[in-house]
Amino acid sequence: MKLPASDPRVAGFLFASRFEYIERRYGPDATGRVLAALEPVVRDQLLNLDALRWYPLQVFLAFDKAVGPVLAPGEADVHERLASASVQHLHGWLGKEVGLMSVHGLLSRIAEDHPRYFSFGCGEYRRTGFESGELAFSDYPVCDEVLCRGARGYFKACLDYVKARQARVDETECQCRGSSRCLFQVRWQGRGD
Repeated sequence: MKLPASDPRVAGFLFASRFEYIERRYGPDATGRVLAALEPVVRDQLLNLDALRWYPLQVFLAFDKAVGPVLAPGEADVHERLASASVQHLHGWLGKEVGLMSVHGLLSRIAEDHPRYFSFGCGEYRRTGFESGELAFSDYPVCDEVLCRGARGYFKACLDYVKARQARVDETECQCRGSSRCLFQVRWQGRGD
């Protein structure tokens, strides 16, 4: 379903993977503690989460921003870890073929599938070398570093999932810093068994 760009939304399964990760890492009451810290208008939208629905981007950002202070004060990488939990969908998406897919193929697919996760913006992938490439995302209605940190964590988790060795993801351009896009340089050194 294509949603209008004026109503930026995210796929519900991004919340579902976050809820599962939070409960696994912080305990069965952890999601409830994060929800309790949210404004009632935000919390009410997430109480009966439906992974197949689309939710407002502002609800997504409010939830992600609440996780750190409630569950992980002082943990700088909490948003990277939170977003990396979404990598679990790759098994259903790639199945047994995960061992056959090239890293470039995976990164290209991540950019192409951007509309599966977000109703706004666009993603592109460009191969820059045998073991390097660039993921670029643009036209976001809101610039927020939580999105960038989450993206970096998700991309790194995807690379780990396909056993890309010594994978590195660096954001070299950012819409939050006035650039027209967020550009992630991706590098790795071969693949493990």
